[in-house]
Amino acid sequence: MRSLLLAGLAIAFSLTAAGCGDDVQTDYSAQNRGEFFAACTAPLSDRTLVTRICSCVFETAQKEIPYERFVEIENAIIADPVSPLAPDVAEIIATCILDEAEL
Repeated sequence: MRSLLLAGLAIAFSLTAAGCGDDVQTDYSAQNRGEFFAACTAPLSDRTLVTRICSCVFETAQKEIPYERFVEIENAIIADPVSPLAPDVAEIIATCILDEAEL
């Protein structure tokens, strides 16, 4: 379960900043949130818990990680999908899992 959750969160994080077109995005958008949740919740069965965890991760990242850093992280994940998560992202994910799953 843990590995699936971490994989889902990593995939979600990597998919949310990608965009199309020539416009340069400079901040989080509703589309980022929607794509994040779609990717984050896809591989897991306890939708309520997963939604709470994904919400925590997205909202915390939005508050603590500047959008430019978010894009850097996304690009790193795209370039090497099996590399370890950035420490700032891993910490957010771990904290949200512990808090929301009440571990």
